[in-house]
Amino acid sequence: MKYTSAFLGLPNEIYVEVFKRCTTFKAATTLAATCQQLQSIWKNHQKAVILHIGSNCIVAFDDALRAVRAIDMAEKQYQVMALQSNGVNVVENEKPPKRIPIHRLGAHSNPPSPNEIIQVFDLKYFVEAALFLGHEQRNIHIFCQQSSSKIQLPGPCPHGVDASQPGVSAEEIDFKVYASMYRFFLISAVLSSVYWEPLFADHPKAAVLRRDFSGPLNISAHYTPRRSFGAEDLSYIRQWACYNKRRASQAQLDEIFSELGDYLIERGKREAIWDGTVISTTQKSNNDRDYPTAGAVQTIMMIIGCHELLWCVAQQQLNCAGRAVERGPA
Repeated sequence: MKYTSAFLGLPNEIYVEVFKRCTTFKAATTLAATCQQLQSIWKNHQKAVILHIGSNCIVAFDDALRAVRAIDMAEKQYQVMALQSNGVNVVENEKPPKRIPIHRLGAHSNPPSPNEIIQVFDLKYFVEAALFLGHEQRNIHIFCQQSSSKIQLPGPCPHGVDASQPGVSAEEIDFKVYASMYRFFLISAVLSSVYWEPLFADHPKAAVLRRDFSGPLNISAHYTPRRSFGAEDLSYIRQWACYNKRRASQAQLDEIFSELGDYLIERGKREAIWDGTVISTTQKSNNDRDYPTAGAVQTIMMIIGCHELLWCVAQQQLNCAGRAVERGPA
C-alpha cells in the first residue's frame, strides 16, 4: 500500500512519460483502466501520448494521419455539395474549406484523436490488403518486400527484401511503400473537390451529369455509367481547368496543383537520405549526384506505382463481383 501511495503521488508529467513508454495503444489503455487517477491523466493527455505511440508503432504514421484527415474532409465536401445541389441551405460555419489545407493536416499541427487512430488502423489494414491482393492476383512485388505487415504471404517470395538492392533496409522499404500508398489517398482526397466541382455547379448540365453518371445502385458486371459522354458533356466539362490542362493557363493549374506538388516534392527531398540527414537542394554529393531531386522523383514514381496497383486490384475485385452476380446464387 505504501508503494502504491508513493506511485500515485508522483507529478502528472511522470505518468505521461510512463504512458509514452507503452509500445502499443492496447497497453496504454490497459494501464489507464487500472485506477481513476490514471484514467483521468489519460483523458487529459491522450492526444500527446497517442502521437508519441503512433509515431513509434505505425510506419509512416504522419502520412497515414494526413490521408485520414483529408479523406474525412473530402467526404464532408461531397456531402455539402450534394446538399446544396438539392436546394438545401448549409450553414456557413458547417462547411469544410473549399480546398483541403495539406500543410495543416499533420500530427504536429494537431495531435490525433482516439477516433482518428482507429481510422489510421483501418486505412493501414486496407493498404496491406490491397498490397497482398496485388501480389497474389497480379504478381506485383511490392507487398513481399514489406516486413511489418500483419498479413503474411503463404510462403517466401524470391522478390522479397533479401533480393532487393544492397544497402536498402527493410525499414526503408516499409516506410516508402506505406508512405506512397497513404500519399495516393491524400492526393485523391485533396483533388476530389476539384474534379467534383463541374458536377455540382449551378448549371443545367451539371444536374444532367449528376443524374446520368451517378452509377447503378446495385452491383453490375462492370460498374459502367448509364451512358457515355456526349459532345455537349465534354464541352461543358472542359470549361474547368482540371479537365482541360492543355488549354488552361499556368495560373489556373498552379491554383489547383502547386500546393500539393510542392508538398510532395518537399517530402521526397527530405527523405532522400534515409538516416534523417537533410541535404540542401544546392548541395551535391560525390559525382555531383543530386540526391534531393532523385528523392523527389522517386516519391512521385512510387505514388504512380501505387495508383496502378490499386487500379489493378479494384478492377480485379469488380470483375469478380460482376461474375458472381451474373452466376447468381449457387
